[in-house]
Amino acid sequence: MTLLRSFTVLDVIFLAAVAGFVIASGSRRVGTWRYGPAITAAAWLLFGGFWTATGVDYLATGRSFLGVVSVVAAGVAVYGGSLVARHRQVGWRLTRAFAVMGLLFVPFQFLLPVYGAGLSLVAGHTGALLSALGFSPVFAHGAGGAANLVLFEGRPPTHGIRIVSACTGISGIALFVGLIAATDAPVRRRLVACLPVGVAIYVLNLVRTAFVAGALAGRWFADVGTWVFGAADPALASYYVAEYVIAQALVVLVLLGVYLAVSRWLPELGSFVGGIVSSLERDMQPIVQRR
Repeated sequence: MTLLRSFTVLDVIFLAAVAGFVIASGSRRVGTWRYGPAITAAAWLLFGGFWTATGVDYLATGRSFLGVVSVVAAGVAVYGGSLVARHRQVGWRLTRAFAVMGLLFVPFQFLLPVYGAGLSLVAGHTGALLSALGFSPVFAHGAGGAANLVLFEGRPPTHGIRIVSACTGISGIALFVGLIAATDAPVRRRLVACLPVGVAIYVLNLVRTAFVAGALAGRWFADVGTWVFGAADPALASYYVAEYVIAQALVVLVLLGVYLAVSRWLPELGSFVGGIVSSLERDMQPIVQRR
């Protein structure tokens, strides 16, 4: 049985960046920091390169929201590296946050048994929600062997959805767990905060996935989609509106809402993020004043 998925060049760059974050964070905690700054700087450089290439690919294929997110991530990488180079404390914490994010994301993304089980779980839960909405979903196995294809009886395969990594909420979960782990809150409070955040993001992501699939099968937004996107197929026109307009806008609002809710219970998270924002404002002030 194959345990690892195949790797692309970008995958190798991403894994090298995560390894650099983990090694740098670990060496700082145990006090062996001689090569830590160099390792951290290299990790941020690789991370920035990965997201730049990913963003270019997304933008070239019309996935503008994911392209913008990738460009922002590349900017964060550049700034994170500059913070570490200037020995800013917030830079070390940001490095630890991304180390934890990577430790959560890598096993899910690259270990095939974990990846397949996660996709099948999300597909099953999505199907349950669709059944509650009155649809009759059926499941099929995708190329990787996971039961991650959600189809509809009497509809062509193009009117079904394929559950992929982005449908699981793993990126959002890893983001918040990493940020929480990088705060200076007591370990117990950090652990207690991570569980409800993970559950909330997973459930909300299921709602998003079921909504998009329902819009595809039910053609809820066919008229609007045909007018906006010019798609000839009413089902696909409805899907474009649900996925690329409504769902992507809601993702931003949901993540912001989760952040505000967690910050109220864990003020240290607000302090950590606020420290990053304050540092950025200080660095941007000379540039703004020149204008």
